[in-house]
Amino acid sequence: MLENEIELTISFSDAQLSEIALQTVISQNLLPEIQRIEGVKQAGLIPMKEAPRGAKSLSGHLLGKLKVVTKVVNLKSVITWVSKNMSQKNIEIYAKKQDKNGKLKELKINIPYSPQNPLMTSEKLNDLIDDFLD
Repeated sequence: MLENEIELTISFSDAQLSEIALQTVISQNLLPEIQRIEGVKQAGLIPMKEAPRGAKSLSGHLLGKLKVVTKVVNLKSVITWVSKNMSQKNIEIYAKKQDKNGKLKELKINIPYSPQNPLMTSEKLNDLIDDFLD
């Protein structure tokens, strides 16, 4: 089961950056780094043809969002890397999978940026991921 692949949608926002600047940070800085994480099969900007109705786009891609495909066994390392390396952005991570009984399970992690102290501890993050993987 842990060799199966899972698709993550990772959304970023930053009130300090313009839409163009945020998309530039994601496409030129973040994306190449995520593509180098062990176990990441695919990472890229989400094209508008896959976007929900009314979504914002920039250059034909969904604004502030990435799609990452990784093996389930590498899920924790990918999410941990994103949360540590993009800690000055608001982050939302979404994934879904079927559990062993065929029931759909969803993982939604919101990591709001807080300069004072982390609002999402590594223990809580690990607990959310572990619960999703069970």
